[in-house]
Amino acid sequence: VGESDETDHKWLEWLAQLPYTVLFVDGNHENFDQLCRYPVKNWSGGRIHELRPNLYHLLRGEVFTLEGRTFFTFGGAKSTDKAQRWPGVSWWPQEEASAENFDNAAKNLTAHDFTVDYVITHTAPARFVDQVADMAQWIEGCKTSQLLSGLEELMAYKKWYFGHFHVDVGRNIGARLQTDQAEADKQIAQAKAEERRAMAVAKEQEMQAYTQEMQAKVVEAQAEVPLALAQALREGKLGVMDYYNMKNIMADTEMRNAVAQAGVPKTQSVPTGQDSHHDDRGPAGK
Repeated sequence: VGESDETDHKWLEWLAQLPYTVLFVDGNHENFDQLCRYPVKNWSGGRIHELRPNLYHLLRGEVFTLEGRTFFTFGGAKSTDKAQRWPGVSWWPQEEASAENFDNAAKNLTAHDFTVDYVITHTAPARFVDQVADMAQWIEGCKTSQLLSGLEELMAYKKWYFGHFHVDVGRNIGARLQTDQAEADKQIAQAKAEERRAMAVAKEQEMQAYTQEMQAKVVEAQAEVPLALAQALREGKLGVMDYYNMKNIMADTEMRNAVAQAGVPKTQSVPTGQDSHHDDRGPAGK
């Protein structure tokens, strides 16, 4: 906004003919003296400059609600070509964020618990730009970027949209964020695998300890058997013949187990019929 009255009028009238509402945040080459002459109105939860009935400038630090979604807006940035511009003609100091802008942003974000669906700005927080080669110069000494960097650390949001850089910064940042996410997912998977391995080792040690405990109880019970038998014999609850019959059964059981373990068949089949008898008499004996 603000190249010239004639140019502004032409484009504003063209935009006014569009069959939808046009919303924008200010950049850093606006004629802020002229932009701020438009009336300020409340719209969808925030404040705007109404340039035309369907053309709204979204003021800095405002939160708007559109179709059930919240949008935080903050325009402005430092001009990197400031040295080639004329104050009040092609450059205005209002391009950078002011203390009033910051206070307004803090107030409105606090009212929304610093949580919005989308953020729309002209420049970007430093951590976004630092991930793209040769972009740091665009935000060097930029108070607006510094302010957004501080707010970004406090905010929860789904998407952050910005311009200013004239390159597809989002694509570069998106690739970097995907790589970081992949590495984070890998580390999480490794941590979970290590946790499962540790749980398996602990379970195995628990089972070993349980087995040893059961074996100790079996040995303890076996040691009590002779004492119980002697007690039964003394008290007449077990006869001598009963005792020997039990010993025979135990010995027979042990023998059968030994044979089975050695793989020797318990019985051997015997051929039947006439072929089982050998006759040495021959024909003369008949």
